[in-house]
Amino acid sequence: MKLKTVMFLMLLAGFAAAQQEVVTPEAGKKTPYPRPSRPEISRENGEFRANIEDLKIARLKRVLELTPEQAGKFFTAYYELEDVLKSYASKRNKLSDELNKLSAAKDADENGMRRKLEEFESLETELHQKNIEYRKKLQEGLTVKQRIKLIAFERQFNKYLTDMAKGVRDRNRPEGKQ
Repeated sequence: MKLKTVMFLMLLAGFAAAQQEVVTPEAGKKTPYPRPSRPEISRENGEFRANIEDLKIARLKRVLELTPEQAGKFFTAYYELEDVLKSYASKRNKLSDELNKLSAAKDADENGMRRKLEEFESLETELHQKNIEYRKKLQEGLTVKQRIKLIAFERQFNKYLTDMAKGVRDRNRPEGKQ
């Protein structure tokens, strides 16, 4: 019950932050951020994943202080990167499962295992290259200061999620178990 309440409050705070207005320096007036055309988040992993994505977007907007033009370019590239990463993650998970099955099989073909392993390593290399390519694309319209803020934000946000997951795990762990 407490977890649901905390998650609801975090989600509410994220939405509130996303709705904040930005003052454009050239006009000196407030204009809302353009709402980027956001692809529908897959609900297969539940609402929690979608809520985290919404929270990340809201915080990114606030931290990077994007102009409307920057926001349009940045979030277009951001959503492309997310789609690529999800696609590769799916392929990698499938290959990993196949490798696990092959390693457990007593009569597995050595050459077949080698081919699957090479396929897995090739996919990892390809994923790394795509990640670099899209990171460069993400940062194209950003200032140096915004790029630094983006790097720091990603690290801090991932640490925040890790700490949150550890807290949930620790609260749900039966007493006496470490």
